[in-house]
Amino acid sequence: MSDAEVVSRATYLANEVAKTLPRVADSTTTVTGALFVPQTKTFIYQYRTNTNLDGEKMKQYLPAMTCGDPVRKSYVRRGIIFRHEYYTPTGLVAMNVGKKECEKY
Repeated sequence: MSDAEVVSRATYLANEVAKTLPRVADSTTTVTGALFVPQTKTFIYQYRTNTNLDGEKMKQYLPAMTCGDPVRKSYVRRGIIFRHEYYTPTGLVAMNVGKKECEKY
């Protein structure tokens, strides 16, 4: 798959996900946004949560969630970065997941 095809498919996927939002992820979190930035090859998920998040736990959870999904992992292998942005009561908690974070999955 060419770089242009990867970007095109990622853009399409983000637009399709965005059509389903907002969507409840669990009892404390709602997915509020999904977009793809072609210039940086970054797929951004935005969440709103009513709890404070443990940054250290998120460093383990987010790569497992992202890289454990075969579709997302195939995008990561092609150079796509997944950015997860959680808007919490105390501010923004964000993390990028790319090739390095997916090495062990």
